Amino acid sequence: MFRTRNKAYPNRDWIKSVRKKFLSLLQRLMMPIAEQTMALSAYRTLLRSTRIAFQGDPRTLIASRQKARASFEEARSLSLGSPEAAEKIAEAQEVAKILRENVLQGMAVEGKENTYKLRIHEHTELGDNDSRFGSPPEKTKNQLSGVKTSRI
Repeated sequence: MFRTRNKAYPNRDWIKSVRKKFLSLLQRLMMPIAEQTMALSAYRTLLRSTRIAFQGDPRTLIASRQKARASFEEARSLSLGSPEAAEKIAEAQEVAKILRENVLQGMAVEGKENTYKLRIHEHTELGDNDSRFGSPPEKTKNQLSGVKTSRI
């Protein structure tokens, strides 16, 4: 035993074990809070992504937000800490990323048939097909490049 300010304590190992148990309990209690915060963050990110992707199109914006809300309400019954809840959070984050980076709005140009103006924003993923799908195949001598054809 040792004394600290007139209080008698058992050995230091006992104090360390109690502290370790307390921290473990605190961590178990905080885990659902952390996952709840992650779910709320994913929901907010999804709403921001719908706003970015569907800006200027209120009908689609409202429909996408209603779908996001319905999906999160459906997943509300999942227990915190379950693998299904973690999958739903990851799925929401992936959908938000796709909406933000890969969805473009196209508006028909008046007076020009089959012509659309795309709204590209700062979050749009810009790149060439070579980086995404690999470089194009090299041309060989057997290809019909430059051959003139006539209409029959």
